Amino acid sequence: MNILPKFERCPCCLSINFFKINGAEHKHGYKSLSNFKLIKKFKCKRCKEEIGIFLNRSNELKKLIWLSEINCEENYYDRLKKLKDRKNKLNKTKLSVKHDSKASEILSEIESINKAVHECKIKLKIKFKIQKRTGIDTRLFDI
Repeated sequence: MNILPKFERCPCCLSINFFKINGAEHKHGYKSLSNFKLIKKFKCKRCKEEIGIFLNRSNELKKLIWLSEINCEENYYDRLKKLKDRKNKLNKTKLSVKHDSKASEILSEIESINKAVHECKIKLKIKFKIQKRTGIDTRLFDI
């Protein structure tokens, strides 16, 4: 436990936030960040968005993540993981015309999911910029 406060830039508005980390680990339900532990969850002083600080258990890598943005990825995580596993399984087998067509179908599905995640993140950023500009309460919109 450190006595001195830490400071990080908000990934949304790039303002500087000061906080203390008390060493307690918080529970999180993010499947894509299963190797990470949530060590601090706070709201940005300027934009009032929820930010999480995650620490990797193996190599002590620290990530500062906008929690609304990670929710976009979590909606598609299970489907994307299944498709990637199927693609890896097909790559291990012998390639033939039949396997090649299946692989191209899987790749197109993966690409469409990645596109949907990207669109969700863009919508979230546009929503954030509009709210920031007009000062609208975030509870009025649900994406």
